[in-house]
Amino acid sequence: MYAAVLIPDFELQCASRAEADLGSTPAVLLSDAAGSGVPFIRQSNVAAQCAGVSVGMSVPQAQARCPDLVFRRRNERQEAVATAALLQAAERASPYLENTSSGCCTLDLRRHGELDHASWAWDLVEELRLLRLQAQVGIAATPDASLQAAQLARPVLITDDSRQSLAQLPVMVLGPSEPILDVLYDWGIQRVGDLRALDRQQVAERLGVEGLALWDRADGGSFRPLRLVRAGETYEELTEFEGGVDTLEPVLFRLRRSLEQLARRLRADLLLVGAIEIILDLEDRTTLARTIRLPAPTCEVDVLFRIAATYLDTLKTASRVNGFRLRACPSTPRDHQTRLWEGSLRDPNGFSETLARLEGIVGAEHVGTPQRMPTHRPNRFCLEPPEFANEKPRGKPSFAPMIPGILPLGLGLRRYRPPWKATVANADEKPAWLQAREVEGAIRASTGPWRLDGNWWDRDAAWRWEEWDVELARGGLYRLANHRQAHWWMLGVYD
Repeated sequence: MYAAVLIPDFELQCASRAEADLGSTPAVLLSDAAGSGVPFIRQSNVAAQCAGVSVGMSVPQAQARCPDLVFRRRNERQEAVATAALLQAAERASPYLENTSSGCCTLDLRRHGELDHASWAWDLVEELRLLRLQAQVGIAATPDASLQAAQLARPVLITDDSRQSLAQLPVMVLGPSEPILDVLYDWGIQRVGDLRALDRQQVAERLGVEGLALWDRADGGSFRPLRLVRAGETYEELTEFEGGVDTLEPVLFRLRRSLEQLARRLRADLLLVGAIEIILDLEDRTTLARTIRLPAPTCEVDVLFRIAATYLDTLKTASRVNGFRLRACPSTPRDHQTRLWEGSLRDPNGFSETLARLEGIVGAEHVGTPQRMPTHRPNRFCLEPPEFANEKPRGKPSFAPMIPGILPLGLGLRRYRPPWKATVANADEKPAWLQAREVEGAIRASTGPWRLDGNWWDRDAAWRWEEWDVELARGGLYRLANHRQAHWWMLGVYD
């Protein structure tokens, strides 16, 4: 058995796919202006056909029959997105897949005898409906017969006798060229059964190779080999705004809908979203792109929406937004091995969202994980974005001996960040008096200096420190430092 998945009026569905509830509104697809420069109706949905609008009418004729008619033009980028979604959904049933035509694919189901064809077809139609694509599925004994059954399906048709059930289809479904179709109409051939009633040899003599192929398709077709393709691994959704938008609300509304569709597609393929790429198309023909990596891959729409909305909330554009493209990078679940004395983040994505909000307030350069810089200069560090996926295993916890009456060796230095600027008076080349903010008094004892220097080969980056530990006469133990005997700082206080 073969299955054909057909999306009728594919170009019109793609052009209006991003809009809400347009299926119940009369809508048509305009053709590109030809030599005459006058567009005409190329495709129409069921609501427009019920209002009297048919293919081939001019715009004034269509508006005269339906004043509320919605006009759309072809969107090739949206068609590519919808084609990828169609092939990915169909490939889950069979890897033997053919991209037959625009908005149509054919599957070989002969190697899946245990597959419940009816249940699978209805599930596929429902899945595509959630992706805002109205599909029809036909299942028959040959590829050509399955395509004809899909055109007759409402929305699923399974037939064993394709000759009898498909005889009432219009002859146009066989795909004849315009000259051959005119000849068939002149002969009074309107249905597939009418063409099959003619003698095959006589049809071949009068219409040639194309007429012979049409007769074979009308007879149920042959077991032709499928031109196999592989569904791509690109998960993308596209949204465009007419006239552009300059507020965040319409962007967020469409963004959530796109995330729902992407999450549904990835979840069906047993994958998770590892990163989100947002590309904004601006009115001045520039783009803004940002890739947001998720610490913990997920398909939860609420989590994905909060992360993406946080980025857009802190974004300012130079012009209006004409549309956006949203790509989801697939990933697999990550396993994290925790230890008895080691804690882990309960919600890495929530923590990442908090960091993003902080970046919007204080700047990205002021948020991150402190890392020591490769230098001997004291108190030098930089901030790096946290890498949740590359956590290094920590060593075993150490416990200080708790012996009553014995204090741990050494005192803890509580550093001031940034250091306090200090004024120091020397006596006998040692600090004798100190004043720094609210700390002031004579120095009773001092230890030092401990000299540190580095980068002596670079005149601009060279540094030289002298550090002292001092005790004030009224109490208090502090760490001081001076730079080239010119400036003094109070680095911290000992507990």
